[in-house]
Amino acid sequence: NILTELVDPLMHMLRNAVDHGIEFPEQRTVLGKPAEGRIELTFMREGNQVVVRCRDDGAGLDLVSIRRTAEQRGLVTPEQTLSDDELSRLILAPGFSTKVESTQVSGRGIGMDVVHSSVLQLKGGLSLDAISGQGLKIEIRLPATLISTYALLVRAQQHLFAISNY
Repeated sequence: NILTELVDPLMHMLRNAVDHGIEFPEQRTVLGKPAEGRIELTFMREGNQVVVRCRDDGAGLDLVSIRRTAEQRGLVTPEQTLSDDELSRLILAPGFSTKVESTQVSGRGIGMDVVHSSVLQLKGGLSLDAISGQGLKIEIRLPATLISTYALLVRAQQHLFAISNY
């Protein structure tokens, strides 16, 4: 069930990495990067949490564009001072997107709020770590208790079965 709930958010994160993060090959070459971009999706368990990381080696977040869009939408005022982290987290606001129109890659033109709200429904947390010109890392942390269950292990000949009460 947890994996089913994460499919759409993960697809959205990957699409965003392609559409917003990874530069065109010519631009990457000029910047001294390999022509092909890299997107890494990892799953691991750390203590009592399951950690999902999506990391790309693209442009990172365009904080100037995020600020401009936030001002246009009335989320912040021009005189309001925000840290880079606060600006980054604005992409999690409902419907927030710096793209003027949706593309075939980004899809429906909905923002990262879909990912954030899905993670919150699963009682998890989401963090953003952007380095301008070097990429973006999105980290989702979910309580492992959501995906673990008590089970009775039964061995029948060479087979091992886990019997759960769910």
